[in-house]
Amino acid sequence: SFFYKIAIYLLFVVLISAILSHKMAGPVYRFEQTCKAIAKGDFSQRVHLRQGDQLTELQDEFNKMMDRVEAEIKKK
Repeated sequence: SFFYKIAIYLLFVVLISAILSHKMAGPVYRFEQTCKAIAKGDFSQRVHLRQGDQLTELQDEFNKMMDRVEAEIKKK
């Protein structure tokens, strides 16, 4: 009985960890891919996160920054 409770608790912890990890790892991966595309010269790239993901405020600021960078490049 004690071991079943421990197993259920560990399963619960692993499940919650996976969910939280996914909400952080996904956005970080999207930022990484967007930055790689920008580094190759595609300044039209923007980060698009799913609703409920972490880092949405960073996404908004990053995209505003890229809007300004792209506008400055087009001026020249």
